Amino acid sequence: MGGTRAQASGLEDEYNLSAAMPRLIYVKNPAPNRQPALTQMLERVKNDNASCYKYFTTPDELGELVENDLVLLLTEYFETARGEEQASGGPTRTVSTNIPTPRNPLIGREQELATACQLLMRNDVALVTLTGPGGPANRA
Repeated sequence: MGGTRAQASGLEDEYNLSAAMPRLIYVKNPAPNRQPALTQMLERVKNDNASCYKYFTTPDELGELVENDLVLLLTEYFETARGEEQASGGPTRTVSTNIPTPRNPLIGREQELATACQLLMRNDVALVTLTGPGGPANRA
């Protein structure tokens, strides 16, 4: 079994296993040395329309994309939770308005963001998977 095909297959397995989760896919472009099997898999992912699929060229651009998407996911999560609380007649601490929720900076994840950017800029790293809840890291 060839190393390139095995790597693409492993990435494809991760993609398939994440079907029930929000998927944020960031693709470095240009990437002149990308293997054909990975190019085919990325094309499939793009055509599935089941993921947020974005291109980046620099670590700063990637950081901004990740930050904005995580803020959006967290906002949607908390808005959904607040809606469920209101529907159940539970207490609410905020008043619903038609004013959009402002995007806030990513707080408490600067180190993790820097680590992800560093990993994605390495030639020997093809995929970085971010899992777990958003928000400040628990540091005991």
